Amino acid sequence: MSGLENDASQHKQDALPDGLLLELNNASELFAPVRALTRVKYTCLAVSTRYLALGANTGGLYIFSRTNSWQYLTLITNRDGVGPLLAVAFSPNDNFVGVCFAKQVSIWELNLDGRDKPSRVKSTVCEHQVPITCLTWDQYGARLFSGDEHGVVSVT
Repeated sequence: MSGLENDASQHKQDALPDGLLLELNNASELFAPVRALTRVKYTCLAVSTRYLALGANTGGLYIFSRTNSWQYLTLITNRDGVGPLLAVAFSPNDNFVGVCFAKQVSIWELNLDGRDKPSRVKSTVCEHQVPITCLTWDQYGARLFSGDEHGVVSVT
């Protein structure tokens, strides 16, 4: 292969997408918990190896099983009434989930393998002056980082 052909071949490979999104299951099960509730809209999502979480404009977090055909598992509700969920993130071990509303971050222990219900283990109002737009955990699941639209990052 000539150098010019090699360069063209390399350019073609560089133009390929880095990932591929493919839905193999019927996702209609994801709307079952809110189908009759016309005012509830999903606002954010997070995916882990075992779960899918969909945050709603009502402040609720709907948890589904990824390994059991999108089976609805539980609803985590926000009793503080601070508005819609803006971001959600699972801890690396899937035992905790972080959620944010405007300028508040909460961490919930899921307890989905046992008989206990999910429980809030921490809730804090962050130093953000504008709404939070993203959440991510450190690699050990010990700290939850929140970022806002101005680029400010806080740690919970």
